[in-house]
Amino acid sequence: MKRNGSTFYVVQIRNPSGSIAYRVAGMLFGYQVREQFKTRENALKRKYQLELEEAKGPRQQSRLTWLSASQVTEAEAASTLVLEKFPSEVYSLVTVAQFFVSKFKANKTEHTIQSILAVYLQCKKEEGVSDAQLKNISYVLRRTAKKFPSTALHEFSSEMVSDWFKELKLQPKNWRNHRADLGAFFSWALCKPRQWIPENPILGVGVPELPIKVPKILSAKTAQEIMAYVETIEDGRLSAIYALLLFAGIRPDGEMNRISKIVESGRAHEIFAICPEQIYLGPEITKTGSPRWIDIESNLEKWMARYQPVARHFDMRLHNRYARLIKKKFEIPKNAFRHNFDSFYAKKHGSAKTNEAAGHNEKIATKHYRNLGITREDLDLYWSIQPR
Repeated sequence: MKRNGSTFYVVQIRNPSGSIAYRVAGMLFGYQVREQFKTRENALKRKYQLELEEAKGPRQQSRLTWLSASQVTEAEAASTLVLEKFPSEVYSLVTVAQFFVSKFKANKTEHTIQSILAVYLQCKKEEGVSDAQLKNISYVLRRTAKKFPSTALHEFSSEMVSDWFKELKLQPKNWRNHRADLGAFFSWALCKPRQWIPENPILGVGVPELPIKVPKILSAKTAQEIMAYVETIEDGRLSAIYALLLFAGIRPDGEMNRISKIVESGRAHEIFAICPEQIYLGPEITKTGSPRWIDIESNLEKWMARYQPVARHFDMRLHNRYARLIKKKFEIPKNAFRHNFDSFYAKKHGSAKTNEAAGHNEKIATKHYRNLGITREDLDLYWSIQPR
């Protein structure tokens, strides 16, 4: 294979042993070159090296150029780099430069995550993102900023983020959460009027599959025993809390704590209301920041009537004092109250209604809270648990 104007060429030969080889031949500074290689790729690479040596040699004809000496050196280095990377192809520097100019977008700012974090969090707050979500977003971004303190936004790549996630040994769920929060941040940096980065680096970060875990729930009989027990504590002052946990799906930490503070403040009717047929949770209470309505079952209505939604029945300090004792006594798994409501409610009303009452997406109820072996007897017993 002889290139136009080249004094070197590559030919395929067969050795006496019968094997195929590739010979590079030509003249370099008056000396004959004959070298043999096992692969065509290596032969072509050597041919290009010889051409470069010849081009740099004393016999090369001089010509005037507007390039400086350093620019000529850079052009030679660039040509060598292209030839070494693509030995079996012929790409001129003009072709490479045209591709670069068409694809490359210069960054518009030298912002790092840390330098622009406060502005981003303020924007999310103005969009109505809840305090709980802002806390999670801030945690992920501050963690990333600490890892990459001086990395400009345009310098981030998919490989950098993926390698860092692997370094953290994130579980699939945490990986997804980190990816989502960082993806939203970089999308914000990419959108007008900012356009600080050429593309979102998170798009190239893989999304691991979440393992399907069947949640552990309490039996209807155990739920009945728990409610009977809490009625004996402090004249039943914990009954309203546990009734809402088991029969309304209120999240025990954030949502119930906020309900307790709101009831104490006297603003309950605005944000938290228990009506004859529904419970209303305002956006200041819910984890997602969206209002939620929960249809009340007849047994929950009786619990709310017996233990009125007043401050003494929503004392989370009292709840925290007894929570560990109750959890140990009845061997309550993590998030069991929330799982119980979702499972028994979905068994009775279906996943769509459960999604609305519990405030989560449909995939969760469909995948995790149905067909858990709940019998008709269990279902009837669970929704008939009433106060003394």
